[in-house]
Amino acid sequence: MKFIYPQFLWALSLIIVPVLIHLFNFRRYKLVYFSNVSFLQSIKKDSKSKSTLRNILVLVSRILAIVFLVLAFARPYIPDNYKVETGRNKVVSLYIDNSFSMENTGVKGPLIELAKIKAIESIHSFSPGTKFNLITNDFNSEYKNVVEKDQIIDWLQSVKISKSVRNISEIINYHNNVIVSNDSLNEHILFMISDFQKSTSDIDKLNINEEVSYFAIFLKQNISSNVIVDSLWFESPGQYIGKEEKLLIRITNDSPDELIDLPVQLFINDTLKGALNVNIQPNNDSVVSIPFIHRRYGNFYGKVSISDFPVTFDNTLYFNYSISPRLKVLVISDNSGSYPFKLFQSDSYFDADITSSLTIPYNTFNSYKMIVVDGLYSITNGLATNLEKYILNGGSVLIAPSDKINIQEYCQLCNRIGIPCLGDFVQNKGQVSYINYQHRIFENAFSKHPDKANLPYFSGYFNIFSNSRTVSDVLLKSESGISVLNHYNAGKGEVYLSALPFSEECTNIIIHPVFVPFLYNSALQSGGIFSLYRVIEPLIVLEIDKNDNGGNVIIREQGGDKTIYPELFTSGTKIGIHSEYINAGHYNIVSNERVSEIVSVNDNRKESKIAQYSESELKEKLTKLNINTITSEEIIETKAKEWESGIYIHRLMLWLVLLFILAEVLLLRFYKRQS
Repeated sequence: MKFIYPQFLWALSLIIVPVLIHLFNFRRYKLVYFSNVSFLQSIKKDSKSKSTLRNILVLVSRILAIVFLVLAFARPYIPDNYKVETGRNKVVSLYIDNSFSMENTGVKGPLIELAKIKAIESIHSFSPGTKFNLITNDFNSEYKNVVEKDQIIDWLQSVKISKSVRNISEIINYHNNVIVSNDSLNEHILFMISDFQKSTSDIDKLNINEEVSYFAIFLKQNISSNVIVDSLWFESPGQYIGKEEKLLIRITNDSPDELIDLPVQLFINDTLKGALNVNIQPNNDSVVSIPFIHRRYGNFYGKVSISDFPVTFDNTLYFNYSISPRLKVLVISDNSGSYPFKLFQSDSYFDADITSSLTIPYNTFNSYKMIVVDGLYSITNGLATNLEKYILNGGSVLIAPSDKINIQEYCQLCNRIGIPCLGDFVQNKGQVSYINYQHRIFENAFSKHPDKANLPYFSGYFNIFSNSRTVSDVLLKSESGISVLNHYNAGKGEVYLSALPFSEECTNIIIHPVFVPFLYNSALQSGGIFSLYRVIEPLIVLEIDKNDNGGNVIIREQGGDKTIYPELFTSGTKIGIHSEYINAGHYNIVSNERVSEIVSVNDNRKESKIAQYSESELKEKLTKLNINTITSEEIIETKAKEWESGIYIHRLMLWLVLLFILAEVLLLRFYKRQS
């Protein structure tokens, strides 16, 4: 047994007090005059032994009560040798969760302020000479330096709410890799002060270092409900003038109560475009639709807003999109009379270019909304590589082979973008019997859906091998069940694959009325999975056009004066924005005084789900990992000393004090009644 405060042991000298009381108080005699005491002699002999025993027991009780009281003040403990390595200096790391959820209130105010108080309590629980460092969600490089007590307290006072959200596993990995791995000479202790939301407390993934002592300080929040603008998307891709757009918005009610008549507002370029009220069941979500029509082209800055308190960081979702005055389409064909090119060229809305397989402008692929590969015999490796990159980054491609192709080269392209391969060309007549009117390409293309329509015929087709790993939408199908035209999602983009060559010798589809809405809608709705918005991360990485690289790229806040100079990666096609320099909103990427791209960023919704682990749940999970838990109501100095040292037994000492005081009282009262 050892003691945390051995200086209190000098008080054991106080046991002399009951000894002196015993010697003088119990030996006091009272003079009694009596005529004849001879008959009392036998009574005196009988009671003397009982009196002596009582006095000794009372003395022992008093001495032991004082001894255990002194021991209680000295804080005795049984050392836990596997935890503490003597002769090593302590380095204490303090993790302060400064994410948005720490703005919520607890019993004693905002959790972030309570976290600072608990951190300072932790600091004061260690002896002079202990070194400290600080960890926040920002992973500030300055804080990893080891400093004295006064400096760490100054750092704590400067901690503010951050847009960065970290899982507990990330914090422990950072501590292991950055702090412990660079300092193996000292004993390391990590205090994690957080509200331990379920969304970020990935306890099952913790990489525990057995050389580190872990303490989790749990802060309980008072908030039990939140409403979230979770996500949004357009019902159909591709926005253009005159088309009714439907913006779909998911609203989540993270509350045990039903949400009634919540106002939802849509703003486009700071103009109210639509509003509605929504009802949502408890702990549920609802997808609502707000329709509107565009009357002009240009860049559009949108936001969806609700009103909900006290959690506000997820009340607004910013997004952007653009509508061009003309839609650029590239047709790659060795046939100057390509039917797709003729159709696009006949409509003034399309800006169509045609190029042969020998003069393909690979460096301008990103400027086109759609690329049509029409009737090529072979797909070169260069074309396959650039088409793959274009598709995976969000481009739309229509592939229509000729009746004589290099199947191996076509299959290499299909494999690279993850779609089924073309097989042999089959000379066999047939007719289209099925149109997928449910697909967005044909959904609004026809006013009527006749059962016996005169649909396209063909004299030959390519087999399309099925692929169980690829989900396809069959747009056109023959009466014998052959897929004539398929649609696939690939990466961020999409691919339309035709089993029919676009030539009059093979089919009349190119002059059939069904071909025009297919070709136009596939181009108008091109763009694949376009990112309407981004989520703020510690480092936001954006793709830029190769022509925009260099030191002239800057980022300007839309409608504001804020200018950000991004980090330019060595590849020259990416830029990075650190979260500390950006807030939720719209930003223009400017190159050579020209807006080349717009990005809308939003605060991470990961902490919008406010559910916490209960104290018992958290303790049960962390105890299995040898992580000590402390609640906000407990005294950190006491708990830290207990776990740092071993088994703390001062409470047992206090119970023994009470036990021996009670024994003394009973002895005195019992023997008094007997006498």
